[in-house]
Amino acid sequence: LPAYRDRLDSLTTIFGEDRVIFGSDYPQSDSVAALPQVVGLAQAYASGKSSAAKDKFFFRNARRVYALPAR
Repeated sequence: LPAYRDRLDSLTTIFGEDRVIFGSDYPQSDSVAALPQVVGLAQAYASGKSSAAKDKFFFRNARRVYALPAR
């Protein structure tokens, strides 16, 4: 996480928490890191955020942008 924190903080500052969405390049990224590692890194980064910010990062922003129905 320390290697990515500054970049993730910058992106969140530039775009705002309403415009940042978690995503991966799975399965192409599997040669660099396994999906559980990628998700774990994102979860570790988000752990310092509010519950509302985490929800936006992991699903609410995507739901809004892609007009996905609530389940």
